[in-house]
Amino acid sequence: MMLYDPFEVFIALAIPLGLLQCFFGYRLLMATMAMTGFLLFGAISSALMSVFTERALPILCAGIIGGVGGAVLLVAAHIVGVFVLGGAVGALVGGVLQARFPALASRFAIPFLVLAGGLAAALLRRHALIVFTSVLGSWLAVAGTLHFVAGVEFIPEIGIWETWPPRLRWSALLAWMFLAICGLIGQCRSTTP
Repeated sequence: MMLYDPFEVFIALAIPLGLLQCFFGYRLLMATMAMTGFLLFGAISSALMSVFTERALPILCAGIIGGVGGAVLLVAAHIVGVFVLGGAVGALVGGVLQARFPALASRFAIPFLVLAGGLAAALLRRHALIVFTSVLGSWLAVAGTLHFVAGVEFIPEIGIWETWPPRLRWSALLAWMFLAICGLIGQCRSTTP
């Protein structure tokens, strides 16, 4: 497989890391936070570097350096990592809800869901983290697979679901829900209270 964009390296990594997070996210919480930090900060760093240059090597290097820094940050500051993990799920759910229900589009909806997800993860810990890692990991795996198989955009933007063919839209949603439920069941069975 040929990766044409430096950002696609992070998308390719998101598939196996998403599956690992989906099925073992709570059990491997520190690794889950490191993966989330690497993917999140790596993608942000490579996107920022792409503003300054179009050359692939500097963009990839910036993404790797930013990703490693993000991984270290989220693991070193454990509660911040838990909050960011919950906030990422809140942002994901907010983006999907706004894409599906445009009437919800307000400047406060996604920040509110990010804050609510972060607080839920920080306060409810085990139960919230099992649900959140299942949901986030399954989305990473499904969205990454769809990017390479069907050529769809990886990051959900407002209205992007409407640009997909209806069959693909519902297939993606069902695959995401199925994988999240399987991950949730697997994590609940493998972790003891």
